[in-house]
Amino acid sequence: MSETRIVEFHQYSGWLREQSRLSGDWLVRASEDYLGLFFALDRDLPDRYGWRFTSVEAFAVQTEQIVPGTPAAHNRHYWLNTCRNLEA
Repeated sequence: MSETRIVEFHQYSGWLREQSRLSGDWLVRASEDYLGLFFALDRDLPDRYGWRFTSVEAFAVQTEQIVPGTPAAHNRHYWLNTCRNLEA
């Protein structure tokens, strides 16, 4: 059984990494690390996301169909839909 190795590599070339690390601005110094976090996030997100934006009309129909129709169930439906719309 082969062993999986994780190989890390720099996001910036040598001269850019050196220049950014010497900067007086903390954000520029940390920029390569932050860029690496974006690439890590890109690895974790699916290439295709199956959620579609819900119109107000479609949301109203979905809300009417919630069983049980308790305030907590409606609240959960609202926030789940809102978060998924933001993700999409």
